[in-house]
Amino acid sequence: MRILVWIRLCLLPLACTSMISVQAAEDRAPSIAVAHIGDRAISLQELDAAGGRPLYDLAEQLYESRVRALYQLLSTELLNREANARGLTAQQLTDQEIVPKSAEVSDAEIDAFLKTQGSKVPNDARGRQQARVYLGMKRQSDAKRAFVTQLFQKYQVRVALTAPPPPPPETVLGPMDPVLGKPEAPVTIIAFSDYRCPYCRDLSRTLDQLLERHPDDVRVVYRNYPLHDDSAALAQAALCAADQGKFAPYHQNVFARNAGAKDVAAIAVDVGLDLPSFDACIKDERHRSRIDDDMKEGQRLGISGTPTLFVAGQRLRGAQSLERLTSAVQQALRAPTLAATPAAPTR
Repeated sequence: MRILVWIRLCLLPLACTSMISVQAAEDRAPSIAVAHIGDRAISLQELDAAGGRPLYDLAEQLYESRVRALYQLLSTELLNREANARGLTAQQLTDQEIVPKSAEVSDAEIDAFLKTQGSKVPNDARGRQQARVYLGMKRQSDAKRAFVTQLFQKYQVRVALTAPPPPPPETVLGPMDPVLGKPEAPVTIIAFSDYRCPYCRDLSRTLDQLLERHPDDVRVVYRNYPLHDDSAALAQAALCAADQGKFAPYHQNVFARNAGAKDVAAIAVDVGLDLPSFDACIKDERHRSRIDDDMKEGQRLGISGTPTLFVAGQRLRGAQSLERLTSAVQQALRAPTLAATPAAPTR
């Protein structure tokens, strides 16, 4: 069982992706010719544009690996410098500045953490011990990061590593519904999701918080990408609820219950659906073709897992944090033009 999940963190205290000056493609020597056909030169910029998403993904992976490596290199040297300045070893400095700020994890903190994990981590002796170890490691890591941040400032660290330029916005084809939020909101987030995916459940809560934070700026369009057992049945039920204008409560209820196909009828009762109409919709498999089309579009886009998001056309993978999504929305709002996505009625 693994508690640890990938979270995109700002590794360099003075050089987060949002704080590094990102050079545009034209600032990255676009005139470098990588090939010639007679007098015609093919530039590096043209090559990158032709390579599309795969080249950008590789560049982003390389950048993130470099950020992690640079943080490790800098933090090690800074800790050694500070230890030498105090006449200590690096371990003595750690014991003095970091360990005391890594208090023992309480049972209440474990209870709160396990509640956020739902069924992913059982609340038994083994699960609690794993949670204790994870939270303890995280607390120590946070304490070390805070101390190293002070050393970045003390020793005047300057970082020149630059992030790759973002790729052109991607166009997602197909229906722009069901919608959560204002249909006319300027920033569209398209979420390819699976009702049995625990990370999609986490993301759903985060997207609800994002809509509360940006009620006039963001709309979330859900597309179905069922990869687990029962997912397609739950997706059909949610779309049948959308036919009655109750997608939001049905959708949220499915995730809140960690529901399976057996729970479809009970949720319909809870959210107050017209049951004969709902049952007929389910029996006729009225939305099967819609779900198949969503799957085909996801495959065309090369989606390999859920959740996958498109924020104003920019792809994000996984259950992003509220801070990361807020940053992406703010960046989209600052853009001269937003990705073209037609308004759709709320279902």
